[in-house]
Amino acid sequence: MRKQVIRLSIHQTSKVLAILYFLITLIFTVPAAIVLYIQSQDPAFFLFFIYPFFFAIVTYISTAILGWFYNLISKSFGGVEFELEDKDE
Repeated sequence: MRKQVIRLSIHQTSKVLAILYFLITLIFTVPAAIVLYIQSQDPAFFLFFIYPFFFAIVTYISTAILGWFYNLISKSFGGVEFELEDKDE
């Protein structure tokens, strides 16, 4: 069964991806900040905690823009197609 995504919910898609990017960058920046603080005692280590928020904001904005373009393009050319199959459990 072929299906086609003809419209993306811009806010929902942007929100989910922003949260995912926040969590991914948090996983990497917290250990990096701790190591930097232990090695150098530099108070700039705190700036590492800003990165996840920055990446979340940039991801939200860029996903919203790309989603808007996708919705415009899918009206004229059709959306992304995929196939679904029912499985017996």
